[in-house]
Amino acid sequence: MLILPITDLDGEIRRATVAAFATMVGSWETGSARAFTPQHERKYTGGFDFDKSYFELRNYIHAFYSNFNAVHQELPVVTVYAVAALTFIGSRKNGVMEEKFPGTDPVLFRKFQEEILIPSRESKKVLPPLDDSLEEIGWATP
Repeated sequence: MLILPITDLDGEIRRATVAAFATMVGSWETGSARAFTPQHERKYTGGFDFDKSYFELRNYIHAFYSNFNAVHQELPVVTVYAVAALTFIGSRKNGVMEEKFPGTDPVLFRKFQEEILIPSRESKKVLPPLDDSLEEIGWATP
């Protein structure tokens, strides 16, 4: 399993990785883009290559879940956005991530939902300003 650079010693890489994940799940939530395409769907589009690297949701969920406390401590606003998007995606249809991505570990998704998403539902109803997340990752505009 690929471990994403969420724990990289370089702070810019860590912040960029978490920001990319938050952006990808935010795009998925709004329906504007699909960064995560399940393997079983890519096989039929003709674009699947076992030797090519893809954005695999299971890898992102694993890394985000395994390092959640450290990520949340360093990037609380970006984390709120990622969790809010994933919570919304998961609430559309019970088990949507597990159904859409059948090759993933259902225990991981269940633990992630029980330990991260469900407890965060009530506290994240009002999201902080988007500018705060840009400032947090060092990309604020003057």
